[in-house]
Amino acid sequence: IDRRSRHEPVAYITGVKEFWSLPFRVGPGVLIPRPETERLVEVVVRLAGKGGVKILDVGTGSGNIAIALAKELPTATITAIDCSEEALSYARENSFLNGVDERIHFVQTDLLTIPDSRFPIHDVIVSNPPYIASAKMNELDPTIKDFEPTLALDGERRASIFIASSPKSLRRFSDRVVSSPSRSARIKRMVSQTFFRRAD
Repeated sequence: IDRRSRHEPVAYITGVKEFWSLPFRVGPGVLIPRPETERLVEVVVRLAGKGGVKILDVGTGSGNIAIALAKELPTATITAIDCSEEALSYARENSFLNGVDERIHFVQTDLLTIPDSRFPIHDVIVSNPPYIASAKMNELDPTIKDFEPTLALDGERRASIFIASSPKSLRRFSDRVVSSPSRSARIKRMVSQTFFRRAD
């Protein structure tokens, strides 16, 4: 009760959050999975079909997207990256928890600095990148702004670089899947102006 009175998220108190009907360990240092992000999983599953596609999850956080995809696409090759080792520790734990630890390659790296020579080619890139404009951060609910990692929320510039850099990393699909909430009109414009076939 005391922790809730200080606006701490319920998921941090219980240590678990459900996503895609799967359990995920969460805590300070990792973004809590949102139900609406399941839409990204649905789109990627539809794009991938039954083939052994190569998927890159950028900013994996708790690993919820990569793990859900691993469960749905047993022949897919999945790489999940994040610049936060703390977040990756949750992602690795969750991959064990959900029985897909041998299916996902987790890498600590920052998409903004990774050399082109180390950026592998993938059929689908999926990401729920930080998208809140810095000027809007103080408007967020206290359960979010006071507890969830700023790195995973405040990142309009990082999201724009991700969108701009994605084309060189695609091969067979011309679709890129990226979460572009209405909080950032600039990101939505970039998505529509680049050659994304789909932006969810």
